[in-house]
Amino acid sequence: MLHKLRFVIYSAVFALVFLLASYCSFPKDVLKDMAETSITNLALGAGPKNRGLPQVATQDVSLWRLSGLNLAGLKITWPPQKNKSPIVMEFDSIKGRVGIFALLTGSKSVYLTSSLYGGQFDADFKISPKNVLGHLNLTASKLDLAKMSFFEAIFGAPLQGVVNLTAAINANSELSKDGTGSIKLNWENLSYGPGGVQLPAGGFVSSLTVPKISLGKLSAELVLDKGQIESKSFTLTGGDLEADIKISISLGRQASGSRLSGDGWFSVKREFVNANETLKMLYDLIPELKEAQSSNGKVGIVLRGNLARPQPRLERYQEKAPKAEPEAKK
Repeated sequence: MLHKLRFVIYSAVFALVFLLASYCSFPKDVLKDMAETSITNLALGAGPKNRGLPQVATQDVSLWRLSGLNLAGLKITWPPQKNKSPIVMEFDSIKGRVGIFALLTGSKSVYLTSSLYGGQFDADFKISPKNVLGHLNLTASKLDLAKMSFFEAIFGAPLQGVVNLTAAINANSELSKDGTGSIKLNWENLSYGPGGVQLPAGGFVSSLTVPKISLGKLSAELVLDKGQIESKSFTLTGGDLEADIKISISLGRQASGSRLSGDGWFSVKREFVNANETLKMLYDLIPELKEAQSSNGKVGIVLRGNLARPQPRLERYQEKAPKAEPEAKK
């Protein structure tokens, strides 16, 4: 009995030493090639479709927690287009690992943590054997938009502000059927511009010079219940542009096909419009904008369509009368 037990112990120790030695001596060049190839495929699927093949480069790659990788100095670059700069995303460091026990059941359990753009990003999510998202926990804190140069490449003008985001979502089968959870977004000191914005072909002008626009604070809280997302709040306050919008999203099997509906208002401070010739010109170029503006400066907006192709429409905003409070019993 002792002889057999000794054989088992020796075998286990040998296997453990072999695994540790293999782990510590795994070639870095192989790890780097594997990581860059995988990230290239992810970036190709998630990034802009009209920019071609992205280039991925890392300064250093190492193993992390047995089933994960630690990447330092990750840089993803999409090629430039006519009159548009390349889109560049940079990460100081990013660590990710896959849950080994989840793989044994056919699921994918992934954990990510990253230092980027002056802040911190952490996320863990699980995908079922049917390739359906089961749960997502995500936290992004103190992300500095001013350090995200790719926004200017995409929108034609820089964004500034600090972003905080939390999300907690769960589903037993599919998000569109029994998904529950919440999403909270907070953007502080938000601003857009200055810069040049390219307009769709066929219009009176091909581009507009946009001044710096203070957007103040964006606060959004969304609640998911049985596949339906409703906004408890979605407001923009304290800047040159203000807004208050109610949003509803019916989730589909694919996020891009989810149905969108919403309504609300936005307004631009009159003194800001009067001080900018570009904004004055917009009111002349878009007669619907002037027609939809009420006496208090609010412009009604209606959202329809889906997340891939939202269809906004302007209409005259009507203030809703406050609900009458019930009379107190005598």
